[in-house]
Amino acid sequence: MQTRYTIEELDALINACVYFTDHIEPRFYAGNIGGRDGVSVDDDYVHRMMDWVAETDKGLLESLGFANDNIVYFRLGRNAKQMMNDGGFRKYLRNKTMMQRLEYARMWAPIFISLLAAVVSIFAWLAPKANSNRIDGLGAQVNELRSDQEQTKAMVTTIKGRLETIPSHQPTPTPTLSGR
Repeated sequence: MQTRYTIEELDALINACVYFTDHIEPRFYAGNIGGRDGVSVDDDYVHRMMDWVAETDKGLLESLGFANDNIVYFRLGRNAKQMMNDGGFRKYLRNKTMMQRLEYARMWAPIFISLLAAVVSIFAWLAPKANSNRIDGLGAQVNELRSDQEQTKAMVTTIKGRLETIPSHQPTPTPTLSGR
């Protein structure tokens, strides 16, 4: 999760808010927190930071809106003290980032699985056609070989028949050169 503020600034802000709530009053505004516990003295900057924290998680800071003096007040959320005890904003932001990624994966996983299933289905639909075409081609080659084999058998039979009809004759002795 990206923040406009440093972890140290956010930790100092929440620490100052916790201190103010515990020791002074449960409601506060940016002017009450600015300058405390390492928080910036710029009230506008502190107010923007408090707004950001309140928008990010109402369990940390809650905006109470404008009061009679036309100032936006805040109060500490129910999870702020626990968050600071558990490791502050560094751990909080790390956990929030992990939860956002898990949520993102949860949202996109069914879409990805559906697309993958569609691709597999298309390949499965195309695969039998390719195999069928290949089998048909091989079948045609086998048929050609069978007809060639039948023609060869017929020729061999014809040649055998012709050889049998030829009168057999005694081979003539080959002249030899007789002694000198």
